[in-house]
Amino acid sequence: MYQHDQKPNTTLSTEARALLDNVKSNDFVVLCGRNNCGKSYLLKLMTQAIGETASFLGPARYQNFNTLAPHAPGKSNKRSEKFRQWLQQWRTSTQNLDNSPFNLQQAIAELSNVKRDQLIEIMHSLLDSKMEILHTIPENSMSQQYISVNGHNISFTSSGYRLITSLVTSLLNEEYDIFLIDEPELGVSPEAQGIFADFLFDATMRAKYFSHVKTLVVATHSTVFLDRKNINNNYFVSKSGDEVAVNQVS
Repeated sequence: MYQHDQKPNTTLSTEARALLDNVKSNDFVVLCGRNNCGKSYLLKLMTQAIGETASFLGPARYQNFNTLAPHAPGKSNKRSEKFRQWLQQWRTSTQNLDNSPFNLQQAIAELSNVKRDQLIEIMHSLLDSKMEILHTIPENSMSQQYISVNGHNISFTSSGYRLITSLVTSLLNEEYDIFLIDEPELGVSPEAQGIFADFLFDATMRAKYFSHVKTLVVATHSTVFLDRKNINNNYFVSKSGDEVAVNQVS
């Protein structure tokens, strides 16, 4: 009998352990299944097993901001520090954590000029939006910068627009080669889900913008994000008691 604040003693089936051990050998992994079946738990275990070269994006990624913070040179081990902090939080938390070590305002500022230009290109391609980086005082290049979307500050765009921007910005970060995204469909309309999913599964687009990405893992409730080109990349996750199992779709 569990105490009221005791963590579940979750275990993995043999197939789930095999997927965990071999996840880096896949280009795509799609985890699907009903709520509370263990998809998010598997993503976090994968992130822990892979280490700091894995970028985990949890479902709590709703953010808003008015201006961009300037990117100041920091510690050389910033990636390691982010990973250690996330791992410590996950291991010691007395409840399920949905957050991720990602901040959109900071992430955009940390992109290279080339990658920021690519972000603008991608958002125009996906949502036909005109994204620009402008100064708060047009005639003063020392004034703070902000992101304009179709003539207005990004803070006035829909949550769905900013959520897609978060997904794209995360994937553009060349410090990571394995990306794990929990519920990419969150806050995104069915039409935009389809557009974004087609973009992710397009080999040409992936080579152009995300050539550094070796493995992309998503956990989803949306059939839109299933891999229809390679059915074997899809896994059905289920849970019996405290054991999480996965079955490869064939």
